[in-house]
Amino acid sequence: MEADFRLSRHAEFDLGQDEVVAIARLLHASFEDYPVDKIYFPQPPHVRVLGWEKNQLVGHVAGVIREVLVGDHHMVILGVADLCVEADRLRQKIATVLVQQLEAIADKRGIFSGGSVRREGFFSGDRISGARRQMYLAGLSER
Repeated sequence: MEADFRLSRHAEFDLGQDEVVAIARLLHASFEDYPVDKIYFPQPPHVRVLGWEKNQLVGHVAGVIREVLVGDHHMVILGVADLCVEADRLRQKIATVLVQQLEAIADKRGIFSGGSVRREGFFSGDRISGARRQMYLAGLSER
């Protein structure tokens, strides 16, 4: 990452026009089938973390809150959606930093962040390690 790399965090309704244009450009460059007239699909995310170098958006991750059923337990998760990084910035740990920031947002609010929500909106349990799932479920049983 460049020395002038910075992060910004946004609720969907707080995005300015400059952020919307930058997000749209990066999403369409990263996902060829992304709807041209949207910066989210299928629903707006709850939070976005943006990675900037100077005034250029080089990384993006959206967080979506979902309630899912794991066994007999309901859990609220902050899932990852539309994680993307500029092609010429890959392998510089930008995605890692974006996801870590999203996890910190979830942790601060007591929301589980070990899962992933696919575009179809289904929970992808294979993204949670068995140990972490057991730790979370143990915490539920203590409530």
